[in-house]
Amino acid sequence: ALTPRGEALVEPVRASLEQIRTTILTPEVFDPAISERTVAIAAIDVVIQVLLSKLVPILACEAPGMVLELSALNNEPATMLQRGHADIVIMLDYLVAPDQPSEWLYDEDFVVVGWAENPHLQGEMTRDLFDQLGHVSVRVSRESLGFDELALRRLGIHRRVETIAPSFVSVPRLLLGTERVAVIHRRLAMQVEKTLPVKLF
Repeated sequence: ALTPRGEALVEPVRASLEQIRTTILTPEVFDPAISERTVAIAAIDVVIQVLLSKLVPILACEAPGMVLELSALNNEPATMLQRGHADIVIMLDYLVAPDQPSEWLYDEDFVVVGWAENPHLQGEMTRDLFDQLGHVSVRVSRESLGFDELALRRLGIHRRVETIAPSFVSVPRLLLGTERVAVIHRRLAMQVEKTLPVKLF
């Protein structure tokens, strides 16, 4: 049986719990048209160039008060969420920590790209030719290999790297006027092919 004090607390406690439920536990309604949130997204330069660049004009129209804060991935992309450095991290599937929620965003593959006037690239690309030519590779930090190099090494392919670039977006221009080739994301290569004299294999 409640004591007189317990009886007196029933209504105030009920009112307090209801206030907590309505202010804290009820999810805030998200209206992009009036939202002033900042959303921090970390991704490699290719994702920013190919995918997120399409998001910016949509947000400018539908969520003019929101701020999209884009940053490069660091050496430990899975920790960027844990440390609050990003709200969303877009990264390769095998880098996702098992305890982190994730969604498959899209599939991507790689192509070989080179200067269109490279005399070695007037026919088909073969494994022998790929091995003979010098390569431009990407390394976003001095401590780690680029995603292109990691993927090729998993296939047992070791290249003769002659130029190391800081980003995938910078690679195509570094091929112009040379006999070198590079392995880059297909979506990026298809964008570049429209504006630069390059060939894809």
